[in-house]
Amino acid sequence: MTQRIKAFDVAKSVALAAVIIGHTAIRFQSGSASASKVVALAFTFHLPLFFIVSGYFLHTDKPFDCGREARSLLRPYAIGAGAVVVGSCVSNLVLRDQGSTLQLFKDWLSAAVYGAGDIAGEGLAVWPQVYRIGGIWFLLALFWARLFTIFGFKTKAAPLVSVICFLLGWCSAKYIYLPFDIQCGLCAVPFVTLGAYARRYSLFDRGAMHPIVWVIFAGIWVWAFVGYEGFSMAMCGYGNTPLAFVRNVSGAVAGSFCVIGLCCALERGPVGKTGFWCLLARLGTITLVALCVHIFEDDVLRWGLIVDTMSRAPIQGSWALLAVARCVADFMVAYVISSAAPCFSGALGHLKAMRAVE
Repeated sequence: MTQRIKAFDVAKSVALAAVIIGHTAIRFQSGSASASKVVALAFTFHLPLFFIVSGYFLHTDKPFDCGREARSLLRPYAIGAGAVVVGSCVSNLVLRDQGSTLQLFKDWLSAAVYGAGDIAGEGLAVWPQVYRIGGIWFLLALFWARLFTIFGFKTKAAPLVSVICFLLGWCSAKYIYLPFDIQCGLCAVPFVTLGAYARRYSLFDRGAMHPIVWVIFAGIWVWAFVGYEGFSMAMCGYGNTPLAFVRNVSGAVAGSFCVIGLCCALERGPVGKTGFWCLLARLGTITLVALCVHIFEDDVLRWGLIVDTMSRAPIQGSWALLAVARCVADFMVAYVISSAAPCFSGALGHLKAMRAVE
């Protein structure tokens, strides 16, 4: 387990880099064929991988610890969403380009409470939304997914429960999009459940699966990439046709397994002993912080203006350079925050202890 944990951390850092790069590419895909291909590749696996990894380390034999899960998922969501609300209002006070700051505060607060990763279709939202909170919807959805997955294992019929959960979330989202990402969490239950079974049967151990299985997984992933027509876990959008549904779901599983399996294989070889590998593993331990940092800048910065400016004076590959720069910046800021947090907590604890003595 000790060796595999580092491999999973590397897989998480790769997946979050795909999130950041995909969010950059999607803004340029209308005028760039390469950006469209990157969007297709990134969206086939990045968030499914996070759900599968979460399931891999989920203790399905224990009761759902609501307090612990709230501290590890809901509290970061509240902090990240709150930062977006405050950052958006402060930036508007400085730039004065988005109308009334008070109305902006109300709209972003509504988005933070609702938790939607994207704007729901016309008439689907319980109450109208002007903005979407963005990628940290994942934290709310993961809370529900872990809850329902543990419930499934307690019933001794986890696969059946996961399918029922998925159908409830997927079908209901066609008629109403509920707040707090409950439906997204329901749809993610099969991925979390799959991760739990992957650990139970040691599917990522050396030789656990025949090489031909990995070849099949790779082929399915390529099929999902080549035939990509849209796939959004944030909107419970798994395809508009039966073929697209099968392609998206199977591609998400196959792509996630390929990335995790490759990381496990590299971990066992010379690559796993390099400094670069250790760096990727370290970054994988702060993906939650990095996600919040990324969504903050994705929501607060004037990306529409940035894209328009770059489009007026296009430079070949400029969007790719921007995507790399965002990755580096988001991870660097997350690293600083995660490094400073223990020091701040320690100083705060020391201050409390001194006051108690006094």
